[in-house]
Amino acid sequence: MTPVARAAVAGASAAWGGVAGWWWAPVVVVAVSLWRRSVVGRAGRLVFAVAFVAGVAAGIIDSRPPAPLSAGPVVVEGRVEMELPAPWGGWSGVLSGADGSVLLRADAHPGVGRVRVTGESDGLSRRIAGRVMAATVDADRIESIGGGAVHERAADVLRRRIVAQLDPGSSEARGLLVGFLIGDTSGVGPVVEDEMRRSGLSHLVAVSGSNVALFLVALVVVTAPFSMRPTGRLFVIVNGLLVFGALTRWEPSVIRASAMAGVIGLGRFAGIPLEPITALALVTGGSVLVEPGLSRSLGFQLSVLATAGLIAAARCWPGGGAVARIFKATVAAQAAVAPLLLAVFGTVPLLSPVANLVAIPLVTVATALAGIGAALGLGVLVSLAEILAAGFIVVARIAAPWPQIGWVGFGLLAAVGFLWWRHPPLRRLSSVVGAVAIAVVLLSGGRAPDTGVVFLDVGQGDAIVVRMSGVTMLVDGGPDPARLVERLGRYGIRRIDIAVISHVHSDHAAGVAGIIGRIPIGRIWVAFEPHVTTASESVLERAADLGIPVQTPSVGARLTVGGDVVEVIGPRRRYDGPNDQSIVLVATLSGHRILLSGDIETVAQSELHVPRVDILKVPHQGGATSHASWLRSHSGRIAVISVGSNDFGHPVPWVIDTLEDAGALVYRTDRDGDIVVAFDSGGPVVSPSHPGGE
Repeated sequence: MTPVARAAVAGASAAWGGVAGWWWAPVVVVAVSLWRRSVVGRAGRLVFAVAFVAGVAAGIIDSRPPAPLSAGPVVVEGRVEMELPAPWGGWSGVLSGADGSVLLRADAHPGVGRVRVTGESDGLSRRIAGRVMAATVDADRIESIGGGAVHERAADVLRRRIVAQLDPGSSEARGLLVGFLIGDTSGVGPVVEDEMRRSGLSHLVAVSGSNVALFLVALVVVTAPFSMRPTGRLFVIVNGLLVFGALTRWEPSVIRASAMAGVIGLGRFAGIPLEPITALALVTGGSVLVEPGLSRSLGFQLSVLATAGLIAAARCWPGGGAVARIFKATVAAQAAVAPLLLAVFGTVPLLSPVANLVAIPLVTVATALAGIGAALGLGVLVSLAEILAAGFIVVARIAAPWPQIGWVGFGLLAAVGFLWWRHPPLRRLSSVVGAVAIAVVLLSGGRAPDTGVVFLDVGQGDAIVVRMSGVTMLVDGGPDPARLVERLGRYGIRRIDIAVISHVHSDHAAGVAGIIGRIPIGRIWVAFEPHVTTASESVLERAADLGIPVQTPSVGARLTVGGDVVEVIGPRRRYDGPNDQSIVLVATLSGHRILLSGDIETVAQSELHVPRVDILKVPHQGGATSHASWLRSHSGRIAVISVGSNDFGHPVPWVIDTLEDAGALVYRTDRDGDIVVAFDSGGPVVSPSHPGGE
């Protein structure tokens, strides 16, 4: 790097460290400068000192909490500055005005310009998306009190046209097209989002540098006939970046990419060529000083690291054809963001570079076709883009089940890659070591037993896999289809012969509803009537659309595979409560009886009796809805509580005490992870994925 680039990097690091309160940063710089003065020269040390002081000042100002709004009815005015995910439905974002920033929740986007919001405040100050909110306001009425800037109004018109032309609600592929263009993934289901995350492809729907580049290219092509002077071109580019930023609701990655493009453009206009690393450093340092909350934004952090990885790859690994360049870029970007992903999520996708090699051309062409088609109203181009987006989904689905690697695997692969790059004589050896490491990761994945039961850790809910000589039965699916797909993939389960949904509640039915059409299902057993929920209706509608048989098994119905049997013993009748209406099964595997009790409570329990139980799935996440005497008589040798983080107090202590007093060994999915029970001649073998709650 040139001295200017080193000084810029030092300044960016200092600004970030000052905002974040890293008081040890100056000590490290002093130590490095004493060790190697060329790393941080005199100019770099001066820039570092000034930027660090500025960062500390910005951090102190940012940390001062605003005066919280009073709880109750409020009227606030301001402008929308950030859009946030709204898992509860509707719209959510940050409204900034004279009263500070508030988290606004509404039915739809308030629009551009200043708005007056009448609603209900919770009166609680909290930090969200790197900002301190004065309160959360649920809007009852929103009215415009002033038009937005020209670029905001233009972006709003363009956004509405894109959404109208692409119609994201018609298919997930079209929903992805909207994500490719403007970063709005509301039309993408949770399973596809999780598949993208686990395959390392999520960044392709996070609008960033490539999207900005495509937009600017289109803008230059449109304005080329006007043969503008450099000043005019700069004006068009700067205002185009403002429009694109407003179009994408100023996502953190867009802020980084747009600012970097603007800095490089201004440098060229002024006759000052900037190295990419210098531009990145200037943008990073300036951004966190202006908006300290960006230093805590995961999206901004990933964008900066990925860009730094791309710059490093271009410098250290030049040359090669188009395919080689894409592969190098994806490896470098993945390596740069991997430590942060490991710190946040615990794993990184092993197959990400290969998946990106296939997916990036699909996304690039699909984005270009969708953008042109939406702008010109050409449905044919949009349809072609939809086909490519569907191909992208297939790539994510194929890559998602592949293993993830943790700190140890990443460290080993990083060391092998470093040896391969820096020591050519060791390339053959390092390649062999890398291949062995990857093989170990691939072969270390979990596998469901041929005969046995797997209690999946899907959070607050049930999901149980019953295996009988290769036949797979899924009993319930938990509340989150994405998590269910990930867990099933971990054990190599690609098909479900029978899916049993014990009752209508979403913590049992929603997961199955979400995977219908994603994983082949032979038939579905339900006993919903007389109860109805959104999740149960979704199951029936999706099954009907795909022609999957839905049956209500009668008490005494049996599924027999070889010497193994699953028998339905409940519900005995129609119950007032959905929990008592649960389908209750007894699975007899290799002579061992497992009672899968759904969420039955005391009424249904009083009408059910199984003479001998070896393993009990404890009803209702171990809640206080069971009778103690019933638990004692049905506890068996092993009791499993399928439970996640919750506010209900599940499992209640007396339920665990009762089971243990009856002689049962109690396992909990929230502490023990997935619980695999396999059977051999010596009896059940229990293998929790996190023994002892690790």
